[in-house]
Amino acid sequence: MLPFATNASRPPALFFTGVGLGVALEGVDVALVGSVGVGVVPALSPDEPELQPAAATNASIAIVVPERSFTRRTLSVARAGGWLCAVDALRLFAAVDPPPDVCAQLSGALPAADERLRYVTPAQWHLTLAFYGSVAATKIDALRDGLERAASRSRPLRLRLAGAGTFPRQAAKARVLWVGLDGDVDELRRLADRCAGAGRRARIAMEARSFRPHLTVARARQGAVDVSDTVDALAPLTSEWWTVDVVRLVHSTLGAKVHHETLARFSLERATHQA
Repeated sequence: MLPFATNASRPPALFFTGVGLGVALEGVDVALVGSVGVGVVPALSPDEPELQPAAATNASIAIVVPERSFTRRTLSVARAGGWLCAVDALRLFAAVDPPPDVCAQLSGALPAADERLRYVTPAQWHLTLAFYGSVAATKIDALRDGLERAASRSRPLRLRLAGAGTFPRQAAKARVLWVGLDGDVDELRRLADRCAGAGRRARIAMEARSFRPHLTVARARQGAVDVSDTVDALAPLTSEWWTVDVVRLVHSTLGAKVHHETLARFSLERATHQA
């Protein structure tokens, strides 16, 4: 059993998941789930909601504990009301980062904050190469090995931020605001393909979509918003050039405040061929 404990005391209770039953012992609820399952914990006191859902993806064991007692960050977490579902899987992605001086240039170029947007904090600005989703702990070593091979086959890149755009493409119906890239973008795309290949070789289900190099600046808080003025204001943006020579494997924990933790760094080592 994973080492979780709570301060709560309550009698044993049964609850169910998408694929079976579990038993809630004193202070700890244990549920066996499949590759995708949903556990529902019945109400245990009058001030708790009747049902407390907690979703677990790519997990073999889920432990549901009161949120106030959860302290570990080594396992992925799904928030469900006042409860957290800890699973033996991590939400991972591979990324490269702009240096502080480039981030400062971007911060200075951004227009006044738009209350309709939720901004990514500058400390978390990055260029996602491959998103792996919730990865079982048993696959992480294979993913590390694959990323190390991918980095060893890739040379350092020269990049700069340039221009802006949105997803979807129509700025009047934007859900994501991003800034674009200039420079060794084709080589960056090949690096992203290698990082995605590392995920597939680790038997991680990868999304079948093409790599679109960008740095996400903000997301719409609700629905789609018109950010045409912001895109126009950022159109002239061109940052200083920087050299990308490291890929990071990042663990992302979602919640009221997103937390990023670097699990590993991989140097781009392939020598540049001289003419």
